[in-house]
Amino acid sequence: MKKMYFLLAIAFMFVLEIQAQTLLWTDAMNYPLGPVHEGRWGSWSGNPGAEDLLMVNNGPAQMDPNVGYIGNAGQDAVLKLGNQTSGGFILTWFMHIPPNKSSYFSILKNENPQGNSSTIALHVYFNQNGNTPGLGSIVNSSGTLLANFQYGTGGVLFFRFDVNLNNDTVKFYQGDGSGNVAYDGPLYSDGGNLGGINFWRFNNNTEFFVDTFQFWSVEVLDTEDFAADAFSFYPNPVKDFLNFNSKTAIDGIEVYDIMGKKVLQENPQSISPSIDMSNLVAGTYFAKVTIGDASKTLKIIKK
Repeated sequence: MKKMYFLLAIAFMFVLEIQAQTLLWTDAMNYPLGPVHEGRWGSWSGNPGAEDLLMVNNGPAQMDPNVGYIGNAGQDAVLKLGNQTSGGFILTWFMHIPPNKSSYFSILKNENPQGNSSTIALHVYFNQNGNTPGLGSIVNSSGTLLANFQYGTGGVLFFRFDVNLNNDTVKFYQGDGSGNVAYDGPLYSDGGNLGGINFWRFNNNTEFFVDTFQFWSVEVLDTEDFAADAFSFYPNPVKDFLNFNSKTAIDGIEVYDIMGKKVLQENPQSISPSIDMSNLVAGTYFAKVTIGDASKTLKIIKK
């Protein structure tokens, strides 16, 4: 139950960033010890055996006893996400990478890849060469490096990615608790579905544990009003007034502190308004800006 407290702590993030969300399922890894080839879990080849996720009870102390393990020769497990074709989705999970070890997952177009590498959309490596613990990299299906990112070492990491299949984009959070985005860009070079996640022992240094997956469907809103050429805000960090530039009227602005408490609300219903943040104490805030039926959440630093 240790990890569930963290889930409650991050729930606020979902409230702010998406207008409507539905939890499709939670996989708390309540499987018997040993290989798992059932429910939402399969393998790269599609056959049960050495490739499957292995359930163990000797995970790190910070995680619950029953956790999934990748580290044995040949392991190549697949978490099935249902071959989604349109809309928005969020997947979250916990992962522990022992010090100096490596890890890997990829996003698949098909939940039953049958050993076909063309089903891979993106590769995500952690400590890929074994000499850079704390450094991750995201590579597309053509082998092009898209981004490097930092992740915490030794503890339990919380990973999240958001997929918009209406425009084939993905936003991946780097897993160190900062909320920073490691990559925000194209998911596919040639289009495709959201099929599954592949956890693979890609080299002899690979070893990691996974636990408590949650899969959400989210409403994908028209973001034309928030396009870079139609919406901006400044300054950030802000001392007094936070100013907005918009091509259409902003209906509402709600400001929340880091604990999720609403500390300020304005309903300007005007183009390019400003809000007075001078009375707020210094720290990190989130501003939810609403234009019509669309909304966008901004991270604001108050000086």
